[in-house]
Amino acid sequence: MQYLGIIDQEEIVFVDRELPGQVQLAWQNFQRQDRTALDESIAFDVAFYTRESLPVMSRLMTEFPKAMQAMADKERISEPAAVLPFTGKKD
Repeated sequence: MQYLGIIDQEEIVFVDRELPGQVQLAWQNFQRQDRTALDESIAFDVAFYTRESLPVMSRLMTEFPKAMQAMADKERISEPAAVLPFTGKKD
């Protein structure tokens, strides 16, 4: 299973590596306010964009948390973070 998960504040969109121009499914409308602890599940809606998306959903529910944990385990922060100044365009 090789899917790209695009994460933003509103949704997580999944794109198949074999069909990069077509969204397969998206997790949307996260109801974060309903939980009372960080380890509780969050309700959300799923938008299926293809017929092939339905069987992919159960695999993503299993594999996505593992992939996120593996990515977090690789990110070892050994020093305090630094705040960098933004030198953007001034009016």
